[in-house]
Amino acid sequence: MESNNVPSSHGSRSYEGTFLKLQLKTWGKEYLSGLRVGRALRHNRHLRRRRSGVMSLFLYLGLLLMAHGSYGQEPRAQISLQIGRLEHAINSAPDSDQSADDTASLQQVRKAFDAGYVYASLYGLEPAMLHITTLQYTLSKSTLESKGLEAFEEEWLRVGTQLDKEEQSLTGTSLASLPSAVRAMVEAAQVQSRTYYQAARLYGRETTTQYGLQYLGLSKGYLDFAVWCSQLQFPTSPSWKAHSPGDEIAALERDVIRSYNQPQALKQNEQFIGISSRLKFARELDEQGRWEAALQVYLNASLAFGLIDPPSTEGSKLSTLQKESKDLRNRLAAGPLDQSLGQLYWEIAQLDLEGLASKKIDNENANHAGVLLKEVLPRYLRYLEHSAVTASAALAAAKVTVTLVRWPYT
Repeated sequence: MESNNVPSSHGSRSYEGTFLKLQLKTWGKEYLSGLRVGRALRHNRHLRRRRSGVMSLFLYLGLLLMAHGSYGQEPRAQISLQIGRLEHAINSAPDSDQSADDTASLQQVRKAFDAGYVYASLYGLEPAMLHITTLQYTLSKSTLESKGLEAFEEEWLRVGTQLDKEEQSLTGTSLASLPSAVRAMVEAAQVQSRTYYQAARLYGRETTTQYGLQYLGLSKGYLDFAVWCSQLQFPTSPSWKAHSPGDEIAALERDVIRSYNQPQALKQNEQFIGISSRLKFARELDEQGRWEAALQVYLNASLAFGLIDPPSTEGSKLSTLQKESKDLRNRLAAGPLDQSLGQLYWEIAQLDLEGLASKKIDNENANHAGVLLKEVLPRYLRYLEHSAVTASAALAAAKVTVTLVRWPYT
């Protein structure tokens, strides 16, 4: 009998892959947007032995975390400042595998920013911001680990009050002026912040306070990213009418289940777990009416699924991929509507193609560009077509009754 389920990760708390590994497929490589708990704890112990490095890191992180709210500056200036802060913070930390990962990730963010790809650079900033905030928080609470569960419970309540206060700025009105891609990032991060906060108490009780503090740090990191993004001042443009991507999510789930039931799928079990987690998160966002965030997470899942068996790019000429990219860019640029969500994935694909042109990336990255151009962006455009059809049908079904009233004595 065929299974109708793809294996999920540890409960509902880890949406982006296995236990605390929030995988983001960016530019053909997997970077960590959180922490592996075990490695994080070892890294923290290493840092405690390097107090001079920690104090330097603390001083700069304090400035970093206070520097979120510079209203009125255009996005490029704000993003450039944030990249610089993160680079400085990572360079101030003692050497580790994690800081090497963050450095490599930020190099890609800097590359996207220098190329003028605002949405791709913003998207790539989240993993580094999560790591820095989580590290700063867990280091600052290292003495709490020896004070027992009661002290942890008090800290959990304190952080909850702080998060509630910060979250008040993320209202529908404040987010309405953001481009759809940024609004989607903000809403997804906001929901993940809540989820990790609730999970922190359970993990603190059932394992150790160290694990609970890691989850609290991630909760703070997600909300910091959401609040910072919400303060960016983008030019406004009319938005398309969003609708529930529930049908698209369900269709992709069916495709994933069919693929998972193939014998060779067992070799890619971890990838299927990550896809299943993303789709679960997309459904939850959809049920909450956060349709743009649900659409973005669905597109991320479709990218991960496409990379399991990517369309063949072997033998394809770079000029062919470049033409496909240009055609998609023209479709996104047609008309006045906000197409930032599609623009995000086009920018990431374009970075792949620019790397191919300079012969600095391999076939894996070519596959990544191929999935984006041949699968992810077409899914996005089909969603928009569905939106247009739905709106037209609603307009055609609307009935208008006009009553003419003659004024007396005229």
